[in-house]
Amino acid sequence: MANGTEIVHRTFLRLGIIDPDENPEAKEVSHGLDALNGMLAQWVNEDCDLGLTLPLLRTDEVTDSQQVEAIVNNLAVRLADDFSVQLRPETVDRAYRSKMTLQAQLDDMSGASYDQGLLDASRRKYTQTFD
Repeated sequence: MANGTEIVHRTFLRLGIIDPDENPEAKEVSHGLDALNGMLAQWVNEDCDLGLTLPLLRTDEVTDSQQVEAIVNNLAVRLADDFSVQLRPETVDRAYRSKMTLQAQLDDMSGASYDQGLLDASRRKYTQTFD
């Protein structure tokens, strides 16, 4: 379980922007929350609606730990350039896989299915973007 601020904090830790005993500055948290909400809104448009009330604010909770991990992974990819962080390919791959896992769970609930070849091609394109 994590609120918006905690998700941003975890993302900054993952990116190495702050140390574990540090807190980000207010303007960094605000920037992170804006990016977080933009990303989640984009996911809704991509049929990856996690059922969260947007905008996700500092105190709003995400209760599913798998969702939190996927959000942190993908927010790290989204914020890396903003903070001049060079991402490792494993980080990008982890972000892609965690989002695809969430998407698959949502699809299972809705009964949707996709061509595995298209998914694999999409993954290669996504990963190559950050190599």
